[in-house]
Amino acid sequence: GVVTRASSLWREGAALRRCSSGRMKTQRRPPLDHISGMRALLSGWIVLGHYCSFPPQEGVFTLLLGRGYVAVQGFIILSGFITHYAYHDARYDAWPAVLRFYAKRFGAILGSYYLFYALTAAWRVCFDWDGVVAHADSMLLSLVLCQAWLTGVPGRVSVPGGDDNYPNVPAWTLSTLAFSWLLFPLLQSWLRAASGATRLGWLPPLLLCLLLVLAPVPLRLLLHGGMGWATYGCAYHWPPFRVPDFAFGMCVAEALVRTRWGEALGRRAPRLFGRLADAIVPLFLLLVGVAHWPGEDGSWPNRAWSRLNFEPIWLTAAAPLFGLF
Repeated sequence: GVVTRASSLWREGAALRRCSSGRMKTQRRPPLDHISGMRALLSGWIVLGHYCSFPPQEGVFTLLLGRGYVAVQGFIILSGFITHYAYHDARYDAWPAVLRFYAKRFGAILGSYYLFYALTAAWRVCFDWDGVVAHADSMLLSLVLCQAWLTGVPGRVSVPGGDDNYPNVPAWTLSTLAFSWLLFPLLQSWLRAASGATRLGWLPPLLLCLLLVLAPVPLRLLLHGGMGWATYGCAYHWPPFRVPDFAFGMCVAEALVRTRWGEALGRRAPRLFGRLADAIVPLFLLLVGVAHWPGEDGSWPNRAWSRLNFEPIWLTAAAPLFGLF
């Protein structure tokens, strides 16, 4: 799943580079080469996090690696940003155009997705048949990229890193993103209409999406005093809950294009944007790797963090930093 996810974003990056070089039928815009650096950082972060023990051993990078869900949010925001930046001038007012977008978007990931589905399914059948029987619904839904919807089923407990997304557990991210990709033509039409023709028309949609990203988790924690595994899994995995992250990335791309920063800065734009990104990344890693919400026993790590304190805020809290990047 991690490999498939990284491959997906690499294809999106290729689309962005074609858009910037004028090889797509769209307005020429400056390339944003630092995005490749962020993709590499997020991919490495998630891969290393998946190979950590749980609970992880105390160390300098314990918090950072244990917060892989921050990197996952980065992938979702980045997917919305890259998709809209690359296809900003496209119009989806007819079904043929919509279907062509779906063919390109899903065609970029389905090959590697089904390859790893087949490999992990074969392993499960050979060595984990009881699990296959117990999670037959997830096995079937995974065939059509719908396994992440199970986290919204009442009474179904989703434990991060658990068995809810058979056979290839990390591939839930693509299932979650698939819903946003399906909505992209509608989201783009909404964003274009909401932004209007003014240069700052993108600001209200961006603020609305940012509010929808940041507000739900803290409100839940404040009103209910914590968050159980089931609610956590829904907030982390359930496709409708992550649409605002994707839409927020689209709004950032709209801001970049609509304010014409690239046109105003010309060839210096990549350098200036790169310097801004270089300044943000150390701050970002420092905040994520150091900021600590004490658990019930005042220590980290412990399995109680998802229920007894405000750690789940990090599911969505990094959105402004990703937007600045």
